[in-house]
Amino acid sequence: MFRKLSAVIIVLILSVSCGAAKQEKPAQSGEQQPKAETIAPVHPEHQPDASESSRVTPTVLAIRKIEDSVVNIRTEKTVETNVSPFFNDPFFDDFFGLRKRSYKTQSLGSGVMIREDGTVVTNFHVVKDATTIFVITRDNANYEAEFVGGDESIDLAILKIKDQTKKFPAAALGTSSDIMLGEPIIAIGNPYGLSSSVTTGVISATARMMNIGNNYSVFIQTDALINPGNSGGPLININGEVIGINTAIHRQAQGIGFSIPMDTIKRVLPEIMKSGKLRRGHVGFTVKDTAKGEDMMPVIESVEKGSNAEEIGLKAGDEVVEVGGVPINSEEVMYHILRSYPPDSSVEIGIKRADGTFKGRLVLTERPSDFGLIHLDTKYGIAVSEKDGYLTVAKSEGTKYITVGDIVVALNGTELDNLEQLSRLIEDNQDKPFILTVYRDGRLLQIKLNP
Repeated sequence: MFRKLSAVIIVLILSVSCGAAKQEKPAQSGEQQPKAETIAPVHPEHQPDASESSRVTPTVLAIRKIEDSVVNIRTEKTVETNVSPFFNDPFFDDFFGLRKRSYKTQSLGSGVMIREDGTVVTNFHVVKDATTIFVITRDNANYEAEFVGGDESIDLAILKIKDQTKKFPAAALGTSSDIMLGEPIIAIGNPYGLSSSVTTGVISATARMMNIGNNYSVFIQTDALINPGNSGGPLININGEVIGINTAIHRQAQGIGFSIPMDTIKRVLPEIMKSGKLRRGHVGFTVKDTAKGEDMMPVIESVEKGSNAEEIGLKAGDEVVEVGGVPINSEEVMYHILRSYPPDSSVEIGIKRADGTFKGRLVLTERPSDFGLIHLDTKYGIAVSEKDGYLTVAKSEGTKYITVGDIVVALNGTELDNLEQLSRLIEDNQDKPFILTVYRDGRLLQIKLNP
């Protein structure tokens, strides 16, 4: 009886053990079992748990603050070209002529929202000559945008999304006036639609003079990689504030990036939004490069009576050593820096005299309507007046190639109709060489005048 009962108990224990083995298969060594999780909403303001809190650095937090404001910019441009229908055979081309063919090209870049109404800042070269502009936001929504205005000399453009039915996430704008050498920075872009492309680095120079084409401008220099696709995106500090706009002006440079300072953008933004371009302010004095020992330095030649320059005490003979905190070593550099100072803005001027170095703050004013003619006279010693329906040289003291009595017929190939047109074209070419075409003794002569 006892033996039978023991056998029954053993059978029951084995049955229970086998059933348990079928229900729970033991994990193999090194094998992790999947766990079911309740579906939960993903909140954009993700709060890290204890396991990842140490990885959420100030850099991560700064990027989270601005990434929704960074956009991709796609442009279309229509290009027309002459095409030979006869395999470029000169005989048939001369006889039948060339055919015009148009095609579209595309370019990509980045930008950043600075206002909730869809105002976007980017580089001028990203949207130059574009016929159609699209802004693509981080959620991959496409919006057509219009070109509000810009300035090629500082590589800055302002766009506005046409859709006015919604508000857009605007970035927080900081200042570039207090940036520090070695300060950590973050460059963000949206190249080729790849949102939140990030590079990091430090401030290498706070005010670096660089040449863009034929123009000098001031940039922030960093060691963060900035490629053409990231061009136009924001440079931010560790607080997530925009301190500059990245620009790929040196595509061959290794480990060097440049950004337009935020204070420059703030200074020119109202002027560009108002008139579509950057008008230059009037300083009220002229300078000329003069030998100072072995160096050439810009020295003030004349100061206008009643001007702000006279009011703050500038005098002929003063050596200009600094403008806007940037050291100056030539007339050309000085005028290029002043390009980003529109009327009613102010700039700090540093000058040197025999008795020391002094600084003053100059408020720029509206330029006179005949500024170009004044510049032609003060810079080149050439005065032009209307005589018998022609633009005639009335004075020529700066060059032997133009004489009194010459008739000015064109500037850079553009035929001239009146003094106002001549003045405007000279003002547009103030910092660049330009060519005057004059008529003399039955001949047309071209004379190049260098800045």
